[in-house]
Amino acid sequence: MEMRNHLCVFVLAVLCAFSAQRASAVSVPASAAAAIRSSQPLVNDSTNFSWCNFNAAAGNLGGMMLCKFDLSSYTGLVVDGDAQLQVRAYWVQSGYAWNFGTREVISNWDESTVTWANFVGPTTGTAWQATVGPLMESKVVNAAALWQFTVSNSVIQAMLDNPAANNGIALAGNGNICVRTPVFWNVADHPTLIFNTLSTNQPPNTPTNLSPADAAMALPPTGVELTASPFSDPNGHAHSNSQWQVARSITFALKDMAWDSGDSSTMLTNAPVPAASLQYGMRHYWRVRYMDNSVDTPKYSEWSAPTYFDTALNLIQPQSRIVNKSVMIAPGRTDAPAGQTFAFANSNFNGDAVMSFNPINTTTNIAPAGVCMYWFDMRVFSRYTGLSVDSDGDLAVDVGWTDVNHPPTFRLHAVLAGWEPDGVTWNTFVGADWGTWATKFGIELDAKLIDATGTTYHWTVPKSLVQAWVNDTNLNFGVALIPQSSGNSILFTQSAPLPPSLTFDLSTTNAVPPAQPSNVSPADGAINQQLTPTLESSAYSGASPQGAAQWQIASEPSFAAPLWDATSTSGFTQITVVSNVLQFSGRYYWRVRHIALDGGKSAYSVPTSFDTEVKAGTFNKLALQNAMILRSQPSSNFNGSVDTFFWPMPASNGICGIIMSWFDLSIFSGLDTESNASFMVRNGFVDPNFGPINLICYELLKPFNEASETWASYVGDTSHTNYFGESFGSQTLPLEGFGTTTWVISQALIQKWLDTPGTNFGLALIPETGNGNALIYTRRGAATSPSLTVSVVPEPAALALVALCMAAMCRKRN
Repeated sequence: MEMRNHLCVFVLAVLCAFSAQRASAVSVPASAAAAIRSSQPLVNDSTNFSWCNFNAAAGNLGGMMLCKFDLSSYTGLVVDGDAQLQVRAYWVQSGYAWNFGTREVISNWDESTVTWANFVGPTTGTAWQATVGPLMESKVVNAAALWQFTVSNSVIQAMLDNPAANNGIALAGNGNICVRTPVFWNVADHPTLIFNTLSTNQPPNTPTNLSPADAAMALPPTGVELTASPFSDPNGHAHSNSQWQVARSITFALKDMAWDSGDSSTMLTNAPVPAASLQYGMRHYWRVRYMDNSVDTPKYSEWSAPTYFDTALNLIQPQSRIVNKSVMIAPGRTDAPAGQTFAFANSNFNGDAVMSFNPINTTTNIAPAGVCMYWFDMRVFSRYTGLSVDSDGDLAVDVGWTDVNHPPTFRLHAVLAGWEPDGVTWNTFVGADWGTWATKFGIELDAKLIDATGTTYHWTVPKSLVQAWVNDTNLNFGVALIPQSSGNSILFTQSAPLPPSLTFDLSTTNAVPPAQPSNVSPADGAINQQLTPTLESSAYSGASPQGAAQWQIASEPSFAAPLWDATSTSGFTQITVVSNVLQFSGRYYWRVRHIALDGGKSAYSVPTSFDTEVKAGTFNKLALQNAMILRSQPSSNFNGSVDTFFWPMPASNGICGIIMSWFDLSIFSGLDTESNASFMVRNGFVDPNFGPINLICYELLKPFNEASETWASYVGDTSHTNYFGESFGSQTLPLEGFGTTTWVISQALIQKWLDTPGTNFGLALIPETGNGNALIYTRRGAATSPSLTVSVVPEPAALALVALCMAAMCRKRN
């Protein structure tokens, strides 16, 4: 029995030792302090910023710095190791060895009245030793610095066990030094006691999510309040703080975090989620953890088990999904150089861990350079019935860099098999037979040439595919971007500032589209509009009440790249254009569509145009029509609003293609130009292997239609030179991958176009020889479009009128 009792005691001791944990260091500034000196026995020094001059005759003690520390908050705890008394010596007389050491103060004292005379008594001899304990550590103070002196574990433990016996610590010594006091403004320089404690505090019990109930749906983003179970703690501590988190994924990764309350002492067991943190039609996961109020080591509980809720759908706005999962897998050589992990077929590149994908170049002739796969969470939609996808989806991926000299084409495919981003590789997804890779993907859905750095590219996802995902989430394996040959581009992932997104329109199946509105104001062809005009449409007409209106402004009537796209839930038939959208001397096209509450969307109104106020100045006009015709392919049309590049090859009988650009200058009709204009184009790849590539610029003498023009329809059996007017010379294309070439266009031609707009048929570029092996950017991208820079001044009549008015004012003044 006795052995069993000893064993129980031993086991209990072991369990206590394991349950105790080292707390972070405790730092306690002095709560009372004073200096006493044998050389000034009647002086109480407790109100100065510093203590100085502890000199004394040989054999005597110069003085003591007495410090008390309030340790009542740590009563009952166990001290772990020795403590340190830290003081700031800000001046030390050099050339001397000043010795100071720590001792426990035995007698009680009062900081406001204590002196050497009433605390020690005699100014000589060893009577002072009766007021303090044995020396704990002595150091030679020889520099201005923070100094730490050891205070033994037993002394501090006694103070914690019996607070009434806590009379403080003394730093006693002899020397000419200056030490900061608790009166000094900087707390970091105050005398401080630093020690560790052993704590047996256990964390609070894990809370449970109560409301919203798990899998709750159709919650409005405004007014969501989270509620968790009551606080309970095994040590009996009270509830001090809570931390709440809401995220768009169950991993609660930082990039997916919608809201984090941080440490909150007010939201303890319930928390209202800020409306701005939640989005319509999204799945949101949430969790909470509780903290106790333990003095020495307050602890958080474990996180509650996450639950989720779905916010209500908003069929008025386009549905925009940020990519939830993405991964790049790639085949490769097993003999790839060390460090080139991209070349291994067993490598995994998870979009949660990397900011970008770069498939580089092909390493085998039976598979592409790599595959970038993207999955968008559509589960919130699959919980409803009767939803209809009204438009093709728009997949937007931001490209940080591309090889402009060899721009890759990325094709869009549906993924036909499931995958998880944290473990999938080429070999696990495709298998050992790389030649079967195509069976994992559907047919090509779209393709884009990645030819510009720092650009967002868009691929069209058929609405039938998006509809299938909405109807059945089990069919949603995502989409893939697969390079046609080289894949040397950096495609950003969900870990980047601009993550990939998928946008589409959604309505109820039985939603009846409202009637097509019409543009009311500004009237078609209106002029002299200010930069923030008010747009007005016809009245709404629909079976369901109106929920919104979508307004668009573009610089050309196709609306391929709107300058402004605003969906308003208040401006149903009227809206004011915000600033910084329009510019003076510009022609703009606008349209509107009405949206019902059930998601039904009307057709857009027929676009109309208006001109802003015309002012003198220099203006850069982008090509409004842009086409290429090839003699070697006389029936082919190359449309600059569709194609990204024109390649004026191959040549036929030494004649390459003609690139045509037209600029709308009608807004300047009747004005004057007093300088030459500048015509600029940008090139992509230029092949230098066959000599320099020179392009000649001509005035065009015949109109063209970019959507239908061919060599046969424009030139026919005649000579193409019949349709060229004034020549503006030859320029050599630069060899860099993103070069700029400029031609000077004569003032006379620009003035002719301003005086007689019907003569403006645009400009032509044609290779000077049969070598046109270069890629020329089209008008499809505003940043790389052909442009014409012109300067205009007020017409002479207007200038004369201004002069006449000024003369009249002068006569009146005289």
